[in-house]
Amino acid sequence: MIAVEERPSATAPRAEGSNVLIYAPLGRDADILAGIAREAGANPVVVAGVDGLAAEISKDCVSLIVTEEALDRAMGEALLRHLEGQPSWSALPILALVANAGRTPPGLRLPERALERTELIVLQRPTRTQTLRTALVTLIGSRRRQLKVRDQIEDLGHKERHQSFLLSELDHRVKNLLAKILSILSLTRREANDLETFANAFEARTRALAEAHQMLNGHAEHPGTLRALVENVMAPYRTLAGSNLRIDGPELHLWSKAGLALAMALHELATNASKYGALSRDEGVVSIRWHLADGTLTFEWEERGGPPVGTPTRNSFGTRLLRSYTSMEIGGAAELEFRAEGLRWVLKAPVARS
Repeated sequence: MIAVEERPSATAPRAEGSNVLIYAPLGRDADILAGIAREAGANPVVVAGVDGLAAEISKDCVSLIVTEEALDRAMGEALLRHLEGQPSWSALPILALVANAGRTPPGLRLPERALERTELIVLQRPTRTQTLRTALVTLIGSRRRQLKVRDQIEDLGHKERHQSFLLSELDHRVKNLLAKILSILSLTRREANDLETFANAFEARTRALAEAHQMLNGHAEHPGTLRALVENVMAPYRTLAGSNLRIDGPELHLWSKAGLALAMALHELATNASKYGALSRDEGVVSIRWHLADGTLTFEWEERGGPPVGTPTRNSFGTRLLRSYTSMEIGGAAELEFRAEGLRWVLKAPVARS
């Protein structure tokens, strides 16, 4: 598969919470407290009953304002369940308004471990509006700092997961690269008649693999595009006039695995053409072209003007690479034709966006 690369957009920062929950069941208390919350720059959310509170408190609220009339045993049980289920970074800000600060209402008679998971301010009524507003602003500031800690923890977790993925990918790539080198070693040894032939062929094939790998991983002068790959592999075979090579096709970024497979195939084609094919004669021409249609890339190598071509009598490494290996690595199909006027190789592969 050939991939067309698209840069991912930056992740938008999470919005700071602004909801203040208000649980005040009597009189105009809820309306008055909502007005104070607005003055403090928050969005008041008035809840009715313990069930309504339980539904809203799990969201990113910045504080809870509750009056003594709501602080019954059922409220305490609901609050305890929420506090014990909080993540480690969270301490719920609570502003409680009571008639007697020396007497704890049932809803706040919580275990010590639960109270440690709150930022609790208890004010005795009647309370000045300015005092309420100041206390609420303090709690909101504390909660927003908690939310920033949450975002930092999540970002750290994302980076750790990404690092783990990269290490796994590196391990996978190293194993694949070593397997390719061992395969080149074994197959080159089989087809070489003497040590010098073996050494030259093995060095050239390994160098082609290394250069393509370097380019595709961003450590070369040119980007990992199909055109750059073709230009890189074919550069040693250009004549001074430059008329022996014709390269044409759209720009495509390469998936690394596909790029390595194509680099090996191109090197094999170029080596054979320079020894036995079109590139062995001044009048010889190699056309390399590719195009996209209906989600498929068609890549074609065509030789003309070289010596007459005959069908090989044995299935060499190069033939297996061009017919099977490259198409298998890319998930496409390859066709190799030994035509009298020149060799022709066509690869078809699906295109994906990544």
